[in-house]
Amino acid sequence: MSILISGLPVTLVVLGLAGEPLPVPTASAGGCEDTWAVKINEFMANPDGSDSSVLEEWVELYNLTDRDVELSGWTLEYGTSSFSSFVELNGLIPAEGSYVVSEANAPVAGDLVLSPEDKLGLGNASSDADAIRLIDCNGQIADTVVYGGTNANGWTDDRGVVVGDEETGPKPGSGESLARHQDGEDSQIASDDFCDDSSPSPAQANTCQDEGGEEDTGDTGGVDPDFVICDTDVRINEFIPNPDGDDNGFEWVELYNGGAASLDLEDWTIEWGTKSFSSDEVLPSISIEPGGFLVIGDEMVGEAAVLANFALGNASSSGDAIRLLCPDGSVADTVVYGPNNEDAWIDDSGAVADSLAGKPGSGSCIARIQDGYDTNLSGTDFHVLDGESCSIGTENPFTEPAVCLPLSSIRINEFLPDPDGTDDQHEWVELYSSESESVRVDGWSIEIAKGSWGSVQYTFPSGSEMDANGFLLIGGSEVPDLDYLAVDLDLGNAGSNGDGLRLVDCEGNLVDTVVYGENNDDGLVDDSGGMAVSLSPNPDDDQSAGRFPDGADSDQSGDDFSICYSPTPGAPNGNCAEEGGDGGGGGGGGDGLGGCRCGDDGLSSEGDPSGEGCSQAGRTHSSMWAFLSVVILFRRRR
Repeated sequence: MSILISGLPVTLVVLGLAGEPLPVPTASAGGCEDTWAVKINEFMANPDGSDSSVLEEWVELYNLTDRDVELSGWTLEYGTSSFSSFVELNGLIPAEGSYVVSEANAPVAGDLVLSPEDKLGLGNASSDADAIRLIDCNGQIADTVVYGGTNANGWTDDRGVVVGDEETGPKPGSGESLARHQDGEDSQIASDDFCDDSSPSPAQANTCQDEGGEEDTGDTGGVDPDFVICDTDVRINEFIPNPDGDDNGFEWVELYNGGAASLDLEDWTIEWGTKSFSSDEVLPSISIEPGGFLVIGDEMVGEAAVLANFALGNASSSGDAIRLLCPDGSVADTVVYGPNNEDAWIDDSGAVADSLAGKPGSGSCIARIQDGYDTNLSGTDFHVLDGESCSIGTENPFTEPAVCLPLSSIRINEFLPDPDGTDDQHEWVELYSSESESVRVDGWSIEIAKGSWGSVQYTFPSGSEMDANGFLLIGGSEVPDLDYLAVDLDLGNAGSNGDGLRLVDCEGNLVDTVVYGENNDDGLVDDSGGMAVSLSPNPDDDQSAGRFPDGADSDQSGDDFSICYSPTPGAPNGNCAEEGGDGGGGGGGGDGLGGCRCGDDGLSSEGDPSGEGCSQAGRTHSSMWAFLSVVILFRRRR
């Protein structure tokens, strides 16, 4: 047998417990035809003490078939950033039985025992996910387990599909094994299949016990086995995690009772945190009436019926959460909010949340669209409201959910990220609707990217509408003729790396994306879900980038957007044209009639006679002049 340590093969002598070489039995059935049947069932990657000195790591395989399987020629591979180490297997794994590879001091005598000079060296997933896999005698992947959190190294599963961060198995605790909930059962999703077992059981049936010693039944989808929903109609209805100015003293949480009877909330608990539920407030004896609201708030919240000392997370870089617990500790309601769920918060469906309410801007509230209405999906149930629309202790402003339209109906049509002089309060974004009727956009959000996505710049308040085939203009206080004031709007200028702008609908769905600038070194994704390779040109001072025709969208920012020398906020965009030329359309200042030119690389039609990159309308305009010139020349020659 050989093992590869840091790329160097080392010959090992495989010894039994008494130091004698292990016999190699003859299988009653072949091995390679049974690739599907042998699974990595349990392994110890992080023994108590120093892994390299205690020599107590081990890996257990399990045979699902009713016959013995010969493992000669099979290989166990593992690593922390790639499969850099391996152990060659031999011998039999019995029918519906196990086979253990172990270091010299493991608590069970393995079927394959490494000599004291050699180590398995499994990864502990200290910073990101590690992996282990089983290869059969034909070189085919029999089983793969990726474990420990963020899959920064792009580990793939048995099918060659990159494993999602939420699909990796648990991070191994010290002295705890990773074990399948049910021996040999494999859904290809390690977070569903494996638990962090405080009672390791090498060469025995798995029990999957948590730290408290209680058996994990297995069908938890990677959720804490103690997670229980309580039967109640009381919900977190609205809260403010990021008040204007100093948060201290001004945060509050509003509860709503959707039931038919009043309820005493004594010993109910509100929990919150930024990476885990690390803080809580236990409620006193106080009733909440049917259809009624109860405000729990800090000392400066005049509407508070119960005083609390909140320090809710602002979800600045990753998602935060808040939840309500019944007196027995079961979960009444959970809200996960922010730009992502890197910390794997669990929602009320019992799974890692993939639907998040928006990131709260300064002074913004997070409120249910309908009082008490709950789908267990935070992104569907909640909107971010500007401060003026907060409704502490009263009905939320939404009478019914906004209609989230097909993704083809509304587009980012023009934007100005770099006004002449100071940018503050002079920036704006224009939307265009191609719908034949007016539509509601309350709860829709504008997000920006300066290096990464996630910064919510503006959320449309209750009752927001767009006219049929109309324009909607949001911007700072110095922008004239606004439809909506967005004092926090702060678009990137794409100075060295590309920046982005996107529109998200009221259910958290991505509607439209523009990535602009000289490059996309930060890897911003576009509407395709992949890294944007087509970028809109970057506007200079007091220039905008706009679509022509209005709303036209190929999902390629570089094809759809051109530089507008004379921006047209709230009005139709003009043709692609030279600076100072007759661009047609909107106007809005400058020596020419306005419109857009092609690109921002210093090449106009003077420097790029081909006109490559111009819209068809711009080329038609130039071609018309060429045609007229030919006609005039022809007439003169006659």
